[in-house]
Amino acid sequence: MQFARIVLGLNGLIFVGYGALCLFVPTTLTAAAGLGMETTVATTEVRAMYGGLECALGVLFLLAAVRASLLEPGLIAGVTVFTGLGVARALGIALDGGPGAYNVVAMIYELVSAGLMLVGLGRVGSPISRSAASSAERVGDTGLRDG
Repeated sequence: MQFARIVLGLNGLIFVGYGALCLFVPTTLTAAAGLGMETTVATTEVRAMYGGLECALGVLFLLAAVRASLLEPGLIAGVTVFTGLGVARALGIALDGGPGAYNVVAMIYELVSAGLMLVGLGRVGSPISRSAASSAERVGDTGLRDG
């Protein structure tokens, strides 16, 4: 359980920090990712989606790290969020080419975080992890015995 709390806590701090930076200094993201913000609408979009959403997810991860009742839901949210981000980014790189350092580093962070949260989910003994283990055992049992 300690492993899961550490993974959630670290990702929570990263999301709150990066989200606050994007919320209050949105040009940080535009410079790093090469995004153009020619209008106030675009600036507000970066503040909301990269700032507000990341801060909110960071707070969720931090709360899940310290409240036992939120540990499993926080891990499930983390696996879902990081898998979605990492897979979408990988797809974007495959479709668009020229990934750039920003996307490569972000994709590695997202996919590693998804994996670590999945490991954490398995370690807390969640019904989801027990169900997956049970399914894997059934698939592996072909009924053949050494005779």
